[in-house]
Amino acid sequence: MVQMKIFRYDLLPDETTVKSQWGEEAAAVCAAGKSGRAKIESLIGYGLLRELLGDAFSPARLKRNPNGRPYLDGVPVDFSLSHTPGLVVCAVEKDVETPRIGVDAEALRGRTQTEMEKIAERWFTEAEQKRFSEEPSEEQFLKIWTAKEAMTKFSGEGLGRLREMETAGKPTCLPDGTPVKLLRRKRGNVLLTLCQRA
Repeated sequence: MVQMKIFRYDLLPDETTVKSQWGEEAAAVCAAGKSGRAKIESLIGYGLLRELLGDAFSPARLKRNPNGRPYLDGVPVDFSLSHTPGLVVCAVEKDVETPRIGVDAEALRGRTQTEMEKIAERWFTEAEQKRFSEEPSEEQFLKIWTAKEAMTKFSGEGLGRLREMETAGKPTCLPDGTPVKLLRRKRGNVLLTLCQRA
């Protein structure tokens, strides 16, 4: 069973406040390679993970696969984190041997049609581009985008495979044929998509 925890904010806490809850060493591990807002949101995400897992979570167990997907070494749990301005989300599935969830969140922020079309042309499949052209709204764009990112996180193969993720197919499958299900929710101005085994 997948559990999700969401942290919404209007004003992002400052880095010093968030780091004080972790200690310098743990904060450095959890936010490695991040800076600014992304660093603070990453630390909040790992705080949500700690809340969901309790003692099973330890920054010392945090590792990354060759494609950068985080996992907890020696702990039979899978997790996925995402953040966007105003919201941080953590999804967890306990007692699993194989990582198989992915979550993505994106805020509606008034993207221009030109901006969305450029991204769609580069990253969407033909079927997804057709779906977007039939309903060229930012919400439709983000339904496709968050599904692609959630599927990519689910696969653990990195964002380089983003274009190969087909969200318009029935049933929805990864490029290797693994069937998945996509659960979508809207929270205020944020679209969330969770990808898990079908």
